[in-house]
Order: sequence, then structure tokens, then C-alpha cells
Amino acid sequence: EIGKEMYIINHGKLECIVTTESGERIVVATLTEGKYFGEIALLSFEGNNRRTADVRSVGYSELLVLSKKALMSALVDYPEARKQLGIPGSNSVFLLTER
Repeated sequence: EIGKEMYIINHGKLECIVTTESGERIVVATLTEGKYFGEIALLSFEGNNRRTADVRSVGYSELLVLSKKALMSALVDYPEARKQLGIPGSNSVFLLTER
């Protein structure tokens, strides 16, 4: 699936699942309130914006959705968020908004 949004967990618990080369599906992380996912596809510089894992809810969860456009705008308005998302340097936002 091509990633067009990222998600922030408002309430609940989710599991990140990857499929190994042998076809086995394994849980690689558990995410809880305040954590986020989907940002990798939005921040891809190589033009590859496919999802790298599946995410499923464990019980009821409430998620907030952030589009790529909204994310890029937020990174300009809140440059400290770049560090949280692991985006190096101040020029990264410029590169992202130019795409």
C-alpha cells in the first residue's frame, strides 16, 4: 500500500507486524498512546512511499490522521518536530516541501 497519511495514537494499543521472507508474520513493536506510525512512507526521499509494516489494533483504538501536506506544513511551523521524526538538518524541510 502506498502511504499518504501518518497516524497518531490518541487512545489504545496497536501492533506493528512485518512479514519475513519465509512468509511468517511477526509483531515487531507495540505502540500506545502518543506514539505514531506511517511517517516513513511520507518522508521517503527515494520516491518509495510504500508502507514497510502492517499495523493492527489490539482492542478499541482512536487514531488521529495527518496528511503529507499537513505534516510538511507542521514541520515548517514546528522545526523541533524534525528531531522527533529523525529528520536531520534544517535543510530537510526545504527539500520535503519542494517535492
